[in-house]
Amino acid sequence: MATASVTPARVGPAKTGPWRLRTKMILILLLVSQIPLAVVAGFTIWTARRALLAQAGVNMLGIGTQVAREIDNQLLAWREDILSASQLPELVAFASTPSEAGGKSAVRALKAEATKAHVDSIALVNRQGKIILSSAESDVNTDVSFRPYFIEALKGEPYISDPSVSVITGRPSLFMSAPVRDAGNQVVAVIRSRLDLYGLWDLVEQAAQQSVPGTIAMLLDNAGIRIAHSASKGNREGVVQTLLYRAIAPVDGETLKQIVAEKRFGQAATERVSVIPRPEVASALQSAQATAFEASADNSPLRHQSSAVPLTQKPWHLVLQAPEPSFTRAAVRMTQIGLAASAGFALLTILAAYALARGITAPLLQLADVADRISLGELNAKIRINRRDEIGDLAEALRRMQVSLQTAIERLRARRST
Repeated sequence: MATASVTPARVGPAKTGPWRLRTKMILILLLVSQIPLAVVAGFTIWTARRALLAQAGVNMLGIGTQVAREIDNQLLAWREDILSASQLPELVAFASTPSEAGGKSAVRALKAEATKAHVDSIALVNRQGKIILSSAESDVNTDVSFRPYFIEALKGEPYISDPSVSVITGRPSLFMSAPVRDAGNQVVAVIRSRLDLYGLWDLVEQAAQQSVPGTIAMLLDNAGIRIAHSASKGNREGVVQTLLYRAIAPVDGETLKQIVAEKRFGQAATERVSVIPRPEVASALQSAQATAFEASADNSPLRHQSSAVPLTQKPWHLVLQAPEPSFTRAAVRMTQIGLAASAGFALLTILAAYALARGITAPLLQLADVADRISLGELNAKIRINRRDEIGDLAEALRRMQVSLQTAIERLRARRST
């Protein structure tokens, strides 16, 4: 009984799938080249950014310390001026023994002293808290008995007030006061000078200008209330309505009562002090030393490099805040250059990996096709690979196998024919 010969169907070489050798080689080469590059670049940029911010903190502290000392020196100079004025013979004589002639002489002395000290006015206050003489006539007969500068000076010590809104001019002002003593060293009156607070505002505005663009500067009192702000430059009335006399944290009840009783900020705080919360700044004010820190800032979503420097003449702090991008532009630029270089290097890696993988997988696919054809009986299939490497060795082995098969088949045919 004859047997039918069955020719196996040709299935051809396997098709390349998504995770064949070529794809794996490309991915491995890409990962091996990019991961170390990304790690090194990321660490370098992070280190550079931290170094820039650390240097920014040093710069902010330097500027803050310099301007804080200027404010201290200005306050000290004003204090010395009022102490000197309290010893004017004309004032001492009038305060001890009031007379019409003595009053005229004292007023002339007050006007000369106000001009020399560059202040709004200098006034003499009697022990009942009423202004009886002044270099500015509008001051006379004003009751200032509720003002701390009168109460403290009447106790016998010179005093620098917290900023307040003048009940006479309605403008932000600062008051210096000192006791006037008679020949027996008894306090017979109080002398006080009124200074336009804009002089301190100028210093705070200059502090912001000395730093990088976008810097803001604030002068905060011991309750954390803004008493000066660099945004006031060119917009002083607007800043009074929006930022000044606002606290960075809730004010305790006793301090609030005192502020309202003193009418310290006029209509801006008749019942309460508004809060624009800045908890990180409030925390920094707890330190008795100058400190650098990061915090949020007024009217900006950006993080700010900040410094807080305490004054010596008053328990106030000068705070400077500058947006971090102003200092980290170099790191951002490095990041952009690094990303561009990484993308370019990744593209080159992909092309190189593809060329390398193709150089390996293409001849393997050819040899797989030849082997498949030989397995289907095409013993004369051509092997067109001539290389002197492992793939060349494989091609040569396949040729030898091909010759061996041809020889074996020829011998088999020869036996059948005999």
